[in-house]
Amino acid sequence: MTVVLDTAGRTGEDAFDAYRNAVSRTFVPLLAEPSRAVDAFSCRLRSSEMGLLQVSEVEATAHVVRRDAGDDPGYLKLGVQLAGSAILRQDGRSTTLVAGDFALYDTARPYELEFHDEYTMLVLMFRRSLLRIPTAELRTRTARTLRSVDGAGALLSPLLDGVARECRDGAPAGGGHVCDAVLSLLAASLAAPAAYEPRSGDRLVTLRESAKAYIEQHLGESSLDVTRVAQAHHVSVRYLQKAFAEEAANVAGYIRLRRLERCSVDLADLAQPRSAAAIGARWGFVDAGHFSRVFRTHFGVPPGEYRARYRGPDLQSA
Repeated sequence: MTVVLDTAGRTGEDAFDAYRNAVSRTFVPLLAEPSRAVDAFSCRLRSSEMGLLQVSEVEATAHVVRRDAGDDPGYLKLGVQLAGSAILRQDGRSTTLVAGDFALYDTARPYELEFHDEYTMLVLMFRRSLLRIPTAELRTRTARTLRSVDGAGALLSPLLDGVARECRDGAPAGGGHVCDAVLSLLAASLAAPAAYEPRSGDRLVTLRESAKAYIEQHLGESSLDVTRVAQAHHVSVRYLQKAFAEEAANVAGYIRLRRLERCSVDLADLAQPRSAAAIGARWGFVDAGHFSRVFRTHFGVPPGEYRARYRGPDLQSA
């Protein structure tokens, strides 16, 4: 693989700006925002061609990357989580990827990838027409974790590991044939409902991911709370809490965390004209004092000071 970007030697906003530019050049036009203080951001991005596949490996620290609506560049992307974790959102769905998982997303429509900690992801990008699956069907396949323990997914998983390994050492021999094998197995995995539908024992996982998607859609509404999420899914609050039992936070904590993360992204946006209090209100914190307290508890500084880190002296009074 060719090194597209290595932020070693760069710091702060310079490193993140380099990352923003590199991912848009390597993939499709994307927006990227730090989810924590940008001072600690680092990234290494490598990429190569394998037949009709573009194979890229991204190693980076916490951030959010998204694609907004725009022209359709005609590509699909397969994200393969090699280390760490990610949350992929598209088409009203949300799925969490951990090491060994992979999921499809389409550059024709908005999507978001959120990384909370250090991670490594392999990204395969290819023309949508190569998959030979109708566009309407593709919409039902995006942002779903593909199972790698049985069926075609069990054959695809070790092949993807091999692709990552071989591409690090240079263009693999017979790259065109490997490309064909990857696309054929991916199409077979996507065509089988069992490949991405959870088993009966995983109903709590299904509920949790659906609840997360619902929370994301209604995050800015101050009335969003645990009871409302449970009612929307026709389950009791107790059962919903059970679905979040293995998460770092319960349902209320997850809502608060996502709101704080959205606020941090807006506060770091130099083009954002809203005041800190208005940003808090936009994401459901109607009480400015409460917003300031919970923001400081989570990020270590109040919203105004957090924003000042990303603004020069001429902008800090805005």
